[in-house]
Amino acid sequence: MGHKKLYLVGALVLLGVLIYLMTSTFKSSLQYYVTVSELQASENKYVNHIVKVAGIATDIQRVESADGLVHAFTVTEGGHQQKVIYKGLVPDTFKDGAEVVVTGNLSDSGEFIGTELLAKCASKYEAKIK
Repeated sequence: MGHKKLYLVGALVLLGVLIYLMTSTFKSSLQYYVTVSELQASENKYVNHIVKVAGIATDIQRVESADGLVHAFTVTEGGHQQKVIYKGLVPDTFKDGAEVVVTGNLSDSGEFIGTELLAKCASKYEAKIK
């Protein structure tokens, strides 16, 4: 009878540890998906938190730096604009007017520091009218 209780306690402890690991991992990987207007309406909520921002890329500037290529651009949505700084490689479809989703965080200065960039060229995927 003593061994059964010991196995039960061990199984409960193991289950508790697994539940803790799953919930803590889930919280750390949680990312909000927001529009530019939502980001600007609740800036304090999103400062230094990882979020995904969607909109149209405009005013793209490429600058060579010691760290590599830096892209500064504006994400526009519904009349709202957000300045984005992104270091790294960009997709071929990244150009003015492309729909983008940028993952990153909002800095204290109000710039969005991107860590991942996805771009879609709408005209490339639309059906041709005959």
